[in-house]
Amino acid sequence: MAAQDEYLRAADSAEGEELWAALRTQQPRIFEHALGNRKLTEEMAHFIAKSKNSSAEVLGVLASDVRFSRSYKMMLALVKNARTPLRITNALLKHIKIFDLADLTRNHFVHSVTRQKVELMLMERIPSLAAGVKSALSRRSSSNIIIRVMERSDRRVIETCLDSSRITEDLLTRLLVRPATKPLLVRTIAEHSKWSARYRVRYALIRNFNAPLERVQEMIPGMKVTDLRELYADPEVPASTKPLIHSELMARDRDVDIPEDVVYDIPEDADHVLAGDDEVAGIIRDAAEEGWPSVSEDAEAPDGTEADDWELGCPRTEPEEDPGGNDWELG
Repeated sequence: MAAQDEYLRAADSAEGEELWAALRTQQPRIFEHALGNRKLTEEMAHFIAKSKNSSAEVLGVLASDVRFSRSYKMMLALVKNARTPLRITNALLKHIKIFDLADLTRNHFVHSVTRQKVELMLMERIPSLAAGVKSALSRRSSSNIIIRVMERSDRRVIETCLDSSRITEDLLTRLLVRPATKPLLVRTIAEHSKWSARYRVRYALIRNFNAPLERVQEMIPGMKVTDLRELYADPEVPASTKPLIHSELMARDRDVDIPEDVVYDIPEDADHVLAGDDEVAGIIRDAAEEGWPSVSEDAEAPDGTEADDWELGCPRTEPEEDPGGNDWELG
């Protein structure tokens, strides 16, 4: 208890190494008392801003402290701390340099909302960046930023992005099936020595209209028979590619299975139900000869007949009573 009181006293008024000793305990109360100490240096404030034990209140006070308001190191530390209130983080983001923003997109200690906002900020700035900056940005950013850079860049920058360790086969496959993907990006992927050798990427390239036909022709022999048949039947595959697939299947002595229309057999009893059997047809014919109207939804009840008694074109009749007043049984 005495040691705790000593640390609190040092946080209030000490300086130098004595104040550092109190701060290294990383206790929230020590941090709160140290903020009022005039001997608190920028290095000490930066230490508090980085600490995971700092409360949101302490970080908010640090952000508004005029002694450190111009310190870029302090602003970056506050942005990186997940405990910093989002309103403060969002206000500081506009002061952060572009490559530090790129690092934030891969920092999973940063709040997810902050990472999404940073990605949107970078995506807005990508079209106006120089090619060299785009290449450097792709080496430090998340996969979402790398994809956007590839969509807005020339072949040299795209090749640099494809060499990034954050690009995956699944990511490129999803990119190739998107109709909005630019032809230059598709062609660059098709000519890339690493990614054009991946099976799933090859499959997506064969389906893509913008893939170079000569590269597609080189990829088809390496595909499985089941996948070739699936591609041949796929309406999304370009018409110029299907003869190549057909030739490959024929070269392997494999038939091209084209899906046929399915024809369903209707059982005889079901057909009678649909068409009406002889007994039902006879009843309808007898009713027509006696002058009863045909059955239809628009049929109206004859004059003097209640609407509720007119069902299926036949009036409802009440059962006759026997002389004794009892109803006849079963008609």
